[in-house]
Amino acid sequence: MDGQKMTRKRFKNIGFLFNLFNLKVLALAAFLFPLIGIVNINAADDLFVGSVGTDEVLRYNGTTGAFIEVFVSAMSGGLDNPAGITFGPDGNLYVSSVVTNEVLRYNGTTGAFIDVFVSAGSGGLDRPWGLVFRPDGNLYVSSQGSDEVLRYNGTTGAFI
Repeated sequence: MDGQKMTRKRFKNIGFLFNLFNLKVLALAAFLFPLIGIVNINAADDLFVGSVGTDEVLRYNGTTGAFIEVFVSAMSGGLDNPAGITFGPDGNLYVSSVVTNEVLRYNGTTGAFIDVFVSAGSGGLDRPWGLVFRPDGNLYVSSQGSDEVLRYNGTTGAFI
């Protein structure tokens, strides 16, 4: 990310962030079609989509669009309404669980549940939506219910 300028747009009326570099069309699709969550692409160019309708994270081939697999199975780790997805600097997948008010951590290779990274309500978290790791190493989460962006330690998940 060195030298790249990342553009973030906050949609106040719906209270979440879109990561708008290289994903403008995908972010627009996530906005227009409410049964899918935010999308993210890994280093292998696979596309990960949060399926709000099935409470799963789905994996697609980023080149062909072909479905590869259910990467995170329904309700794994308590996942309920996966709206935001991002890969952390540790290579793991972080997913906001809107209904449980948590950020969950999954193995970035296998999709296996690791732990609750940000506990329910931590720092006032209410309906977490978009999330992103910034160059400072911290995790920023948009809290739709409180209409604010909250910052968490990128290693421990503790509210800062």
